[in-house]
Amino acid sequence: MVKTCAWGRCNSDTRRPERIQGVHFIPFPKPKTQKDRCLRWIKACGRPHYQLNESRINRHTFACTKHFVDPSGPTEEYPDPIPSDGSNIRKSRRHWRERSGPYHNIQQNSHTTTASDTCTTSPKECIDEIGESSLDRGPTPAENCFEGLSLLADSCQIDHLMQKKLQETEEKLHHQTVLNQHLNLQLSTVRNQPEVQIEGLNIEKIIQQEKKITGLFFYYTNLKHSTFVTLYNILTEQQMPVFPKKRKGVKTMKPETQLLLTLMRLRHNFGLKDLAARFLISTQSAVFYFLLVYSIAGEGLYKIARWGHP
Repeated sequence: MVKTCAWGRCNSDTRRPERIQGVHFIPFPKPKTQKDRCLRWIKACGRPHYQLNESRINRHTFACTKHFVDPSGPTEEYPDPIPSDGSNIRKSRRHWRERSGPYHNIQQNSHTTTASDTCTTSPKECIDEIGESSLDRGPTPAENCFEGLSLLADSCQIDHLMQKKLQETEEKLHHQTVLNQHLNLQLSTVRNQPEVQIEGLNIEKIIQQEKKITGLFFYYTNLKHSTFVTLYNILTEQQMPVFPKKRKGVKTMKPETQLLLTLMRLRHNFGLKDLAARFLISTQSAVFYFLLVYSIAGEGLYKIARWGHP
């Protein structure tokens, strides 16, 4: 039977003995009985899921000993192979009951044996003997001196730690105050700056841009500026639409700008969102002003925008 390694870039194969000198093959764990271990081995192989998964594991799936920490194969400490992605491999740990059970049993046995060996008398007699010996002996001067030195060393160490913590807290507070001052300065400079108001498209901007782009006003409205002014004067006599102050979501706009928006819509069929972006208003405002101006001027305004005459 031909044995090949299931690892991604491994070329171990029993058909080429020169490649497998000192290497032997270990079958994969069965998914039915050792599912967790099998999944760990599949993950360590680093191959795509469609190439290697639980359904493809059978008795002919092997892993060579090149991919284990011990050259002989899996051990108790390292039962899983080395991951192909280069991540660190961890030692296996036994269950906490297996780890702690024998240790506690041994510790309990040692306590029982020592107690039985050292104390042969009853517990009451042992306590009486210990108390009498301590009262008869009393503390020696050397013991008193050592106790005083240990207490002094402990107090000095505590004072040193307290001073260190106080210094750290003072440094943190200083840094925090400096940071707060810096942030307050930045906020004050930002607040003092004048607000820049950006205006949308209007007649003045188009006339200024005509210095670079000739005929821009005529392109937008199919009218010269002088003709536009006369048309505006005629429409104002017929009462141009007034901004409704109680209407929410509608931004105020000059009457000449309303007429410009309407002519651009009729001339080039600009979308309402496009016009709202050009004039820096909402889509609701663009619809509102277009319908108001067109309702007053009627079809004559459409003919002027398309062909230049009513």
